[in-house]
Amino acid sequence: MVCPRNEVFSNSHCLAIASCQPTCPTSQVHACPMICLHGGCVCEPGYLRDPKRNYTCVAEEQCLKPDMIDRHCPHDEIYSHNNCLAVKSCQPGCPTSQAHPCPRICLNGGCVCKAGYLRDSKRNYTCVAEERCSKPG
Repeated sequence: MVCPRNEVFSNSHCLAIASCQPTCPTSQVHACPMICLHGGCVCEPGYLRDPKRNYTCVAEEQCLKPDMIDRHCPHDEIYSHNNCLAVKSCQPGCPTSQAHPCPRICLNGGCVCKAGYLRDSKRNYTCVAEERCSKPG
């Protein structure tokens, strides 16, 4: 398979669609399904997909300035530049007996719990120290 300029072939079995691979900063939010096939093209190291340029791969320094993005996080959380994050209820959390679907939301990063902290469903998914988790049930 021949990949476009600034892209390389990946043998990964399941890849995110182009708009969900690491992208230039944006305030756009969209769902990110994983597509399972036999590999595909991804940006070369140092390149990101640019949603303002039809998701072509551009050098990181060529990314256009992002729209205003709030990077302030609540207590016990840190900002992650990860492009596709699980919704709060699906991030690593305290043990629970509840099962629910876990979509990934793609935007330019978001808040996640600090190391040693987990989301507690009984406390509105706030981050708590692992040893302070509510008991399941």
